Amino acid sequence: MRFILALVIGSLFLITHAREVETRCDTVRACVMFRQGVAEIDSGFSANRQVLDKIRRVLENGSAKRVLIRASASPEGRSDSNKILARHRADALTAYLAGIAPVPSEISDCDTDWSLLYEKVAVSDYGWIREVCDIIKNTPVWVFEGRRVVDSRKRRLMRLDRGNIWNEMAFGFFPSLRYAECCIVTDGTDISGETPLPVQDKKVDKGLIAETNKSETDTCAATSHEPAFETPTYEAIAGEKGSKVFVALKTNMLYDAALVPNIGLEVAFAGSWSLSADWMYAWWSNNASHRFWRVSGGEVELRKWLSIYPPPIFI
Repeated sequence: MRFILALVIGSLFLITHAREVETRCDTVRACVMFRQGVAEIDSGFSANRQVLDKIRRVLENGSAKRVLIRASASPEGRSDSNKILARHRADALTAYLAGIAPVPSEISDCDTDWSLLYEKVAVSDYGWIREVCDIIKNTPVWVFEGRRVVDSRKRRLMRLDRGNIWNEMAFGFFPSLRYAECCIVTDGTDISGETPLPVQDKKVDKGLIAETNKSETDTCAATSHEPAFETPTYEAIAGEKGSKVFVALKTNMLYDAALVPNIGLEVAFAGSWSLSADWMYAWWSNNASHRFWRVSGGEVELRKWLSIYPPPIFI
């Protein structure tokens, strides 16, 4: 009888102690938002100042035990460039946290957050919700026939309604995908009196995430480069001081064939605009017959790109 009583008391003590240990831990989640194509933390962008101040207070009170970090980039650019950009965003947040307190950190995921895009679209009031959600949930990142890439999730989204739906998502949903998120595990210090952190509203769709992860694993591992049909759009890779300029060096081959050397420079800006400057000069002459072939000229051109797909450069 005494043994049973001691066992019951011991069990109650262990349960109470376990609950006590459990309540000593807490997590604080926060998202730092980024401008398109940028991996440098801007405290003046979005609600970043409030988020960063709160993170600093949590870390400086010594309650943080470890930090988990993940980051995302919007899907306009090439997949490999987006992964690099997302990783740089995670590294930037890691460096910021390390500058406050030496808390062990771990980067868990850096890629386009398709599950968050799915969630944002699913609760919107657009008429194309069903089509977009169906593609995100049921189409792999890459579609293969044998070892050859024949289609992709992004390409199908871009083809909806001649690119109009993609453009609407680029304006309404893609900015929310440009983030670095940290989950700070603390020792349970009470921070209830402080302003709560803005966090990503992530009602996780387990089925979608499983399907997305399966698609990434099954397809990306089979190829080392982008398919030929991938639209050549780029988010500028981090480390360029926020620069998001696409520059093209050109020549007119018809003029070259007519022995009129020429060169041009085109700079894209503001999404679908570009400014182009061209120059040609031929200095040929024939002194014996007093015939001269000298051509020179130039032009400056402002272009607005119109296409059934999104413009080639998103700035």
